[in-house]
Amino acid sequence: MQWVDYTATTRVRVFPLEEFIRILRKEKRIGICSAVEYMLQDDTILPEGSATGQYYLEPDLASFYRNGSMVAPAAPSATVMTFWKSEDGKPVEGCPRSVLRNVVDALYKSHEINILCGFEIEVVFLKPKKDQQTGQTTSYHPVTTNHSWSQMTTETRRMVPILEEITRILKAMDIQLEQIHAESANGQFEFVLPPASPLAAVDTLYAARQVVATIADQHGLRATLHPRPFTHGAGSASHTHISIDPSTSEDSFLAGILDHFSSIAAFSLSQDASYERIRSGIWSGSEWIAWGFQNREAPVRKISPGHWEFKSMDGLANPYLAVAAILAAGYLGLENRVPLTLKDCPVDASTLTDAQRFDLGVTKKIPQSLQESIESLVADEPLRVLLGPDFVKKYITVKRAESARLLSMEPEERGLWVLERY
Repeated sequence: MQWVDYTATTRVRVFPLEEFIRILRKEKRIGICSAVEYMLQDDTILPEGSATGQYYLEPDLASFYRNGSMVAPAAPSATVMTFWKSEDGKPVEGCPRSVLRNVVDALYKSHEINILCGFEIEVVFLKPKKDQQTGQTTSYHPVTTNHSWSQMTTETRRMVPILEEITRILKAMDIQLEQIHAESANGQFEFVLPPASPLAAVDTLYAARQVVATIADQHGLRATLHPRPFTHGAGSASHTHISIDPSTSEDSFLAGILDHFSSIAAFSLSQDASYERIRSGIWSGSEWIAWGFQNREAPVRKISPGHWEFKSMDGLANPYLAVAAILAAGYLGLENRVPLTLKDCPVDASTLTDAQRFDLGVTKKIPQSLQESIESLVADEPLRVLLGPDFVKKYITVKRAESARLLSMEPEERGLWVLERY
């Protein structure tokens, strides 16, 4: 049974099958101390956390995946995601899966809009370098260096058996990849997942990421989601495709996302390392809040009516919360009938003059730091209220403390720390 906390750390409880059946039958409950809502990756509890009170994990069988051979030679196993429930069985504000489900339900209830989501997994496969005396990993290096986008080089071909193994295991789990290809950075590959309803899509994203990481580990490699593990070349994102049906109100939906973009970034670009990828010229969506039809150097690429790719999201984010924030912004755009004032930007906005950007309505930059994104979220009362004000307050507290902890490290130590955890 798994859940994802505010640092995007996957937490796990493991049960023999008989015990899990008792949980399903509600013969027993699994309590988690409420203090973990204020917990960092190293289990540090912030002063705001309390040892008093708990919530309960309720397994969601809709998220059930058989783990198959990915954990061999361990016993056959399965994984489910969970909801957080209170003492009286009600949803807990701030449960990431509940936050997403609530926004999806609000969009349908108020506007009869159905949502589909799909994700691209970008990872860099790395070889660890270990200290010969201590055995500790001291650095990582890309598994391929003769490497380029959508090309099969001599080195890239050596990765094919691992890519095929990942594909076979995902298929056995009923996750059918749409495509795989080499990305631009050394050792970087992309796995494209199929679309699904938002909650199911994020559940599938986690299941697929865990397979990729596990298979890499079994081959002595590290598959990292670090947004820019090396200062040269392209970074890694978690590009998110969102479609609304019907698309008749798509302009207001998109306008809401653009209006609240800086606040969304507190969830989608959720660590300081995330902002190392927000650069012009590296196919990351550039540096300005803009949208463009089939423009891959805009943070929001329009693909077809009611279908967009949101590029300003990476593997350090909790995607339940990030997608919830994107959809909540779209909901606010619909509720307030916000007009779409930004025009279709056909190029990288960073290459334009101030006057040219002004003509397109492009006037704001994507936040350049987590601190800027959090300040935008603090000032964005409508989005905070819709997501849950008490939850957002906790989230901000955790992200500020996490940021302070990481920024206190030397850059090399911080980079290795993130590589080891994401």
